[in-house]
Amino acid sequence: MKTYFLFSFLVVLLYAASACSSEDAPEATAEKTYTPGDSLEVIGTLVDTNCFSRDRANIGVDHPHPAPEGQMGPACARFCARQGFPVAVLTGGDPDGKVWILLTNGQVLADYMAGTVRARGLVRSDGILIPERIELKTDDGWTFIL
Repeated sequence: MKTYFLFSFLVVLLYAASACSSEDAPEATAEKTYTPGDSLEVIGTLVDTNCFSRDRANIGVDHPHPAPEGQMGPACARFCARQGFPVAVLTGGDPDGKVWILLTNGQVLADYMAGTVRARGLVRSDGILIPERIELKTDDGWTFIL
């Protein structure tokens, strides 16, 4: 299981790095890059990196394809987070937004998958955030979750 998790995490890191490539970004909207130690706040949708890396349409809680072995699709994002796959914040409001992988225990965030979150923390590397605080957007404002 540890080897599988490590392999999956490395795949996600490589995917995030390729998704952040400036070759794919339009020249007029070149995205800022961050260096280790930068303070950052990101707001976006909480996604599970396992299914999102396979299909960028897998933003919600339910994922019709590909469903992980032993999981039929409903609540797939929660299933993956509870299995220990990393979670990320997808900014920009669409599948082509910037992905910020959160270096924290995804199991703690499983119940909040597909919700709008605000994560504050330190940049580990471009696309990787060590969160100091994560809040969930609710009808009453922002609620602390981690």
